[in-house]
Amino acid sequence: MAATRRIVVALSGASGAIYGIRSLEALRADPSVEIHAIVSKGARATIEYETDRKVADVLALAHVQYEENDLAAALASGTFVTAGMLVAPCSVRTMSAIAHSLNDNLIVRAADVHLKERRPLVLMVRETPLHAGHLKSMHDLAQCCWLRSTRSPQRLRSRASPSPPHLLGRWPRSGRSGRPL
Repeated sequence: MAATRRIVVALSGASGAIYGIRSLEALRADPSVEIHAIVSKGARATIEYETDRKVADVLALAHVQYEENDLAAALASGTFVTAGMLVAPCSVRTMSAIAHSLNDNLIVRAADVHLKERRPLVLMVRETPLHAGHLKSMHDLAQCCWLRSTRSPQRLRSRASPSPPHLLGRWPRSGRSGRPL
């Protein structure tokens, strides 16, 4: 069996909660992955509104769950080594907070840790249209993490699996600094 890889999955309050849910499901199917999840207050409401899932069932997909206001959690420290972090969906508010290091909640703090430790960070930004301020934040982040736009969740309902396996199955085995994860 492969060594366990810790992957952080955060769901923010943007539309498209199904992206985070399908990501959790895909990761849960991989026995080499230990999932650490953060589900924001906004995401909890979006899950209930957009899907037929219960928040408790979504949280149960993770091995470890964190409250978004728990800035003392293990994820808030660079000494807690992970293989990467996915924010799906990622609201423009969360993206902007990450871009400007506004560590006011655990999603933003954990993303900031991934950036400073040069660990993989993927943001699935969901909101459009974008204005110049959004694009500036995206430009700044594109220099240090992966940004991924997504299809409309309504268009995905007819598809069998809207999970992003191309993102989940190919986490680098080493960080940008070259040290093993």
